[in-house]
Amino acid sequence: MLRFFYDGTYHPSEFDDTSADQHLIMHRLADFYDASALRKAASHHLINFIDTCFMSWKNDSQSGSLDHVIRSIQQILGPSSDEFADNSIQEDVFKFIIIINAGHLYKNELSQELLVDGSLLNESLSRRFAQKTGEVIMCLS
Repeated sequence: MLRFFYDGTYHPSEFDDTSADQHLIMHRLADFYDASALRKAASHHLINFIDTCFMSWKNDSQSGSLDHVIRSIQQILGPSSDEFADNSIQEDVFKFIIIINAGHLYKNELSQELLVDGSLLNESLSRRFAQKTGEVIMCLS
């Protein structure tokens, strides 16, 4: 975070299972200190990381589990997620999931369990998710 304030850069040092958590922590710090540029950069890196994980999993289902990504999504969108001063990360992650990657959620066992028990998305997002996926199904029929 200090590096960002000194030289305006935020580049994650590693790409591993904890990357989503690192971006989320950086976003929370930026949100707490009202550092909008850092908040935007952390959100951007988080969504890019999620996209990379989904694409890797899609192209090679043996490449590992999406569970760490699903847990990060739950921390952002779930019923017990933190309150954000700027909730744009929630909207960005939700749109990214609905528009591009909803199918991945249905194929992942953990996300299926969390969707069924109501702990992946908060109530309002669950309704929107059901509505949007219903619209897609109606278009296909």
